[in-house]
Amino acid sequence: AIMTPLHSAMGGSSAPWPQGDVLMFCSFDDEKLYLGIEFPTEKFMFNATGNHHFTPMISTIFQMGSQATLKSMGGCPNATTEEACAAGGFDACSDYLVDLGGQWEIQSTEQMVEYKLGPDNGGVDEVAAHSMCRKDDGDEGGANEWSGAW
Repeated sequence: AIMTPLHSAMGGSSAPWPQGDVLMFCSFDDEKLYLGIEFPTEKFMFNATGNHHFTPMISTIFQMGSQATLKSMGGCPNATTEEACAAGGFDACSDYLVDLGGQWEIQSTEQMVEYKLGPDNGGVDEVAAHSMCRKDDGDEGGANEWSGAW
């Protein structure tokens, strides 16, 4: 286990999350790899207003392309807007792809319930070239193989 600061993957500031470090740990069995994150709960606030911009979201990001960055979810300069993505930016960014595994909005889930990925359970498994240019992992041959709980 390690204590580490968090950084935003959505671009903008590269400053660490101001609420403190998180504890990250990993374990495995014969079939699965388990990743755990422990937040300082007194500073990690849930917002039930219905505005998902104020609700915590958890995801893992794995580099796939040789030029991919964790910042801006791949960081492809040809896919910085939704319009550029739709106009072929995603296809021009294969060297910048990242796998966004298991992304859930805490607002749409319940504690201590395992959620497998799919359109009906509050979680997505995506491939991204930039934070503004993401596709479902199933579109790229992925299997939506993630599940999670909090």
